Amino acid sequence: MEEMVAAGLNQRPLADIAASVAEMGFNCVRLTFSLKLVLGNETHIPDPQSIAANPALQGLSPLRVFDATVAALSSAGLLVVLNNHMSAPGWCCDGDDAEGLWYTAEYPEESWLQALGLMAARYRNDLRVVGFDLRNELRPAHSITPTWGSGDPQSDWSIAAQKGGERVLANNPPMLIIISGLNYGMYLCDVPRRPIHASIPALREHVIYTSHEYPWFNLNLVCHYALETCLIVLAVTCGIVWIIMASLYQFRKFCNRGPAPAWQWEDTSHRTLCKAYRCSLVAASLLTCLSLVFLVLGELLIQPCDVYRDYIIAFLLASAFLTGFGGMLVWLRVMLAFTAHYRMVRKSTSDGEHGSGLITQICPCYSRKSRAATVSPTPDAQCTQSRKGALSRFVAALGSTSCLTISMPILLIGVTTWIWFERGTYDTFASELDKRWGFVLDGSEGMAPAPVWLGEFGTNNNNLWWKHLMRYLQERDVDWAYWSLNGEMRLEENETYGIWSMDSKHVRHPWKLADLQKLMVETPS
Repeated sequence: MEEMVAAGLNQRPLADIAASVAEMGFNCVRLTFSLKLVLGNETHIPDPQSIAANPALQGLSPLRVFDATVAALSSAGLLVVLNNHMSAPGWCCDGDDAEGLWYTAEYPEESWLQALGLMAARYRNDLRVVGFDLRNELRPAHSITPTWGSGDPQSDWSIAAQKGGERVLANNPPMLIIISGLNYGMYLCDVPRRPIHASIPALREHVIYTSHEYPWFNLNLVCHYALETCLIVLAVTCGIVWIIMASLYQFRKFCNRGPAPAWQWEDTSHRTLCKAYRCSLVAASLLTCLSLVFLVLGELLIQPCDVYRDYIIAFLLASAFLTGFGGMLVWLRVMLAFTAHYRMVRKSTSDGEHGSGLITQICPCYSRKSRAATVSPTPDAQCTQSRKGALSRFVAALGSTSCLTISMPILLIGVTTWIWFERGTYDTFASELDKRWGFVLDGSEGMAPAPVWLGEFGTNNNNLWWKHLMRYLQERDVDWAYWSLNGEMRLEENETYGIWSMDSKHVRHPWKLADLQKLMVETPS
């Protein structure tokens, strides 16, 4: 990166790398460069270690090494898409790197346009250099948030992209112009405001929009994984606590050390215990409901194309986590109290001290009323009273603290589980992608359809996000470029998303390559 040469040249000869890319079935390489590579760096010599496996490249400038890289890829039968990744060389992207716009203090807009023109002209005679990705992952920088169609020359990326595309075509007329979405390339929602692929005559039949996709970009799956973690933690914690309680009880019983442990509410009256249950139950229910409300608000209030969505999501998820965790602690307290009291009542019943049953002992405020009858009823009245008594006892049982203690957690956990499931479905996943950038493929709001290239996506986990994305790309017939091929970010620094391992030879994740190769040959159903 900082040496401005492609990763892997320290491990293998350039021609071997290009041949291996073609052998794996890929037909195109998105080749990144910085403005510093192009503008005034003929005297800079890369670190010899960064190109150690390529003696012929030693002593060349980064731009000459870039020329050799393009030539090797082209000779291997691969297409090349040039990508202005950043202005200064380095690993993208950081919110504080001041590289979020197409210009910086060191490289103003005219320098960017100059570099685009120079690189387009440089490879004019290589027909396999087919496209120009004008700028990588537009995002806030210099206190300016990129816009589309606002008309502000400092922030309107559509104006700059038009200038960049026209500069490229002036120097290399057949080239495809690839234009990134906003907010780290996540969305193309504002393209209908100014569809330059159709409204600018010079760019017609040349423009391809590009978006990027990573696991943390998808709000619904982020919520899905967060809920999954909470449910697992709740289940494991409750299981461990119950096991510990049972073990302590058996240990106390074995040692015969007298009355119940300190954590049993042995001296608490039934009425006070019922009241304590109700307060805890209400608190736990409210906290859990609040947690669910924050998650639902994320679905109702957050627009997939909102530039501030990351901050809103962070707030809502933090709020959902804090209230959910608080609710989990209170639910735990309720279960502890319920279990301890249940065991005390069962022990008392077996000793003959109480005989009116579990519901009566847990919440006698519902059962004591039945003791008020002192007049012996007639047989008919006795039957009627028996039926009424059974009904009232059933209603009382439904309203008892024990019933609520059991049913409320089950209900809320059931609702949480449904939300967890719904957020993880493919239909929900596809709907979010359609709202952010997939709609451009079909056109909307009177806008003509346009091609979309998924210019970056990557992961090191064969998880739900990966499976959904593979299905989406296949069903929508979206062309793509995986990030990344190389197994190193920098010398001796691992790139865990890479197709190759750090030796630029062995495949890091065979499942990933197999899935990508399947996409290369499949057609939409």
